[in-house]
Amino acid sequence: MKVNLNKQFKNLKGEEFKGDGSNMGMVLAEVLSASNKGNGVKLYDWSIKLYNKKDLEMDENDFKMLKALLEDGLSNKEQSGEKVFMLNNLCRAQILNELEAAETKAKK
Repeated sequence: MKVNLNKQFKNLKGEEFKGDGSNMGMVLAEVLSASNKGNGVKLYDWSIKLYNKKDLEMDENDFKMLKALLEDGLSNKEQSGEKVFMLNNLCRAQILNELEAAETKAKK
């Protein structure tokens, strides 16, 4: 399935944030490249593609892995017994919504 994350995050009013710092793919690329979870080589490859605003081609296993990483919040470490999340809910939810839309489109 093809996943396009070259989109801007939106605020709670539904307005797009401006600039590359609010591009879903570029933000996810930074987070994936800084993470110590998952398949390092694959996530590095995805990071390069996302940062350069390219689509990801993924199979069902890849999709499940990325979705699981996002649902876990891509937490890297724990402080005082609590996970430290690398993405807030505003970002995670919008990326997860895009993944689900790509999955639905691929099944048609």
